Amino acid sequence: MRISHVFIAVAATLCLAVQPAAAQDAGLAQRTALAERLIRATAGPSFTKSLESLIGEQVSAIEAAGTAAGVGRQEAAWIRANAPRMLTAMTNRLLTDLAPHYAEIYTSEELEAQLAFYESPIGRLIAAKSFQLGMATQEVTEDSMIAFVTELQSKYCAQFNCDAAASSASKGRR
Repeated sequence: MRISHVFIAVAATLCLAVQPAAAQDAGLAQRTALAERLIRATAGPSFTKSLESLIGEQVSAIEAAGTAAGVGRQEAAWIRANAPRMLTAMTNRLLTDLAPHYAEIYTSEELEAQLAFYESPIGRLIAAKSFQLGMATQEVTEDSMIAFVTELQSKYCAQFNCDAAASSASKGRR
């Protein structure tokens, strides 16, 4: 009799322990679905078209530079035909892969509040401008990082004589 009470107690404990986990999973599923909607909403209504336009501009620049450098038009045509589709697929995977992170960071209430904003007329206008702002941010960040690394390397090499270190390193490899 006592063993059956132990089994019943263990079973009851397991049931009670599983219920909060199941509730958490249900909450996670809800937050993930909200996160996917939010990510799509914040990407803006013309996100894919903006990406494809950007690729087109970059391919045109590659074609112009390639013609000057002797790179064939066949390669540029292949990139123009394939890169937009591949970039769109990669972007869709990226947006999908971000959803679990949003779901872990934000509560359902926070996700719903953001969705209410980004699905409003002003939110859609702001989201539409986010791609342009993202590109400008990337350009400024890239320029800043290049300037930082250049300055760091210059000051480091002035302090530690990089030419001597490079020279001794190449002698050690021989």
